[in-house]
Amino acid sequence: MNQRPTIREQMDACRPDSDDLHLPEHAADLAELQAGLRESVDVRTQWERSQQDSRIIRGAMQDVSLPSGLEGRLLAAAHAAQAVPLAGVEQAVREETPAGDHPVVSTPAKTNRRLVIRVTVGLIAASVLVGVFAVQSWPQKEQQVSKDQLASQVDEWLRTVDVRTMVKPTKAMRPPGGVLGTVVGSSSIASSQGKVTAYSVSLRGSNATLLVIPTSQQYPVNSMPFTKVSGISGGWLVGAWQKDGVLYVIAVLERSGADLNQFTPLRPIG
Repeated sequence: MNQRPTIREQMDACRPDSDDLHLPEHAADLAELQAGLRESVDVRTQWERSQQDSRIIRGAMQDVSLPSGLEGRLLAAAHAAQAVPLAGVEQAVREETPAGDHPVVSTPAKTNRRLVIRVTVGLIAASVLVGVFAVQSWPQKEQQVSKDQLASQVDEWLRTVDVRTMVKPTKAMRPPGGVLGTVVGSSSIASSQGKVTAYSVSLRGSNATLLVIPTSQQYPVNSMPFTKVSGISGGWLVGAWQKDGVLYVIAVLERSGADLNQFTPLRPIG
């Protein structure tokens, strides 16, 4: 004797925003659901929730693309998973039945194909949404800054620096980044790339400006020796390097006769 599907199973068998509930060919299969919707507020509430869940799944399936063959493999796996337990139960019943007896084996109701498809589609949608969320949440590597962008940023920073307003250190201070010399003044400036700390550095009568910029971006420079930066206005000679999440920029005025190399322990790449 076949078991009747529960009201919940009948709800799951109805596609969202469809006429499944009112089609004559489904009247016998959905009789309990139709009666429940007429007589029970609780059933109507569950029905609306089921339809809304189905709309969400349908929308997810329409918004994302599935890997080729995934849906077919999941459907096949769902059918296989349902077939195996039944075979095992029937075999166990046959083995335990005494000879000559004629047992009455209760065969479960045939699986509603639409229900299988809806459950499988739900699993597909859930797995795809998890994958999309994981991809969107995964930290993205910062895009590399071009040479032209670096030159433009350095130009902006050097124009903002005013050595006359720098704060003088209260005691002797060496500059950061392995730069040679002594700090004679420092200041902080704001830019579109964030906070920039500027130092005025003196070494054997020559002066240089050192810029220190914490950044997660990848600049087109080496970690050391410094890389020359061209295209800077104002008569500046500029070198830059990046190390441990910090961009360093060293600059001297060409007319001063100072040499970038004297402020750094290693010679630059040409």
